[in-house]
Amino acid sequence: MAAGFVPSVLGSTVANVAYGTGKNVVEYLDRGISAVNTGSGMLVSWRFLADDADNTVYRLYRDNQLVYTSNSGNATCYLDKGGKSTSSYRVDTIVGENLVSSDECTHKSNTNYLTIPMDIPKAGSGYTYSPNDCSVGDVDGDGNHNCMPADVDNDGKQELLLGAVCLDDNGKVLWCNNLGHGDAMHLSDLLPDRPGLELWVCHEVKPYGVSLLDAATGTGKKIFHYDHEKDTGRCAAGNIYAGNPGAEFWVHSWELFMTETDSQLVL
Repeated sequence: MAAGFVPSVLGSTVANVAYGTGKNVVEYLDRGISAVNTGSGMLVSWRFLADDADNTVYRLYRDNQLVYTSNSGNATCYLDKGGKSTSSYRVDTIVGENLVSSDECTHKSNTNYLTIPMDIPKAGSGYTYSPNDCSVGDVDGDGNHNCMPADVDNDGKQELLLGAVCLDDNGKVLWCNNLGHGDAMHLSDLLPDRPGLELWVCHEVKPYGVSLLDAATGTGKKIFHYDHEKDTGRCAAGNIYAGNPGAEFWVHSWELFMTETDSQLVL
């Protein structure tokens, strides 16, 4: 069982999560339509982009026939039980009565997954290369499970976070926490009642454990930290409990549940 951390509520007011300059330089993303065969039909999904209007309507066509309309607030995916991997899919984006864009599906599979070709280096004397763990994220060369870009200091430019260190947009060290490398970290507005972003990281070197850090401060200020007796290889965070306004935090290999309000371990 993994350990869970529930942070104390930092006030009872409604959270204001608005931050940033609105001028961030970000990667261009298209509609990202994919269709995979689930065995019960084709599951077609697409992106709701950051600049899509709240009242956007999406119309999904199979072979030029309308099969699904996603109105405002509806899911941007559809299980097309009459579809096949040979079917052609298109998503029209509508705002008001205006056609904003029309995008074709270019990622299709007759299985319930998409195959990603890999360029695996050749083996050498006494060593080989093979795929290991996999993370969801940016896979075009500027993102992985322990290197994340984000505008942590609210200057409209993205920094690089590597767990123990944060590099400013000019390449200089913004902060270093001297806690060593960790194999997992999660960056988000994990505590919405608190300004800015937070970074949840685990540690491979003594005193091991996990830390929740202020992602912006020059010292990598710890909001809270818990030691552990050995390498803490994995951690995760997310808002999985409706009774808490922010995220909950858990750690691989710990068998106890912790609430941060009283710093006590309970079953």
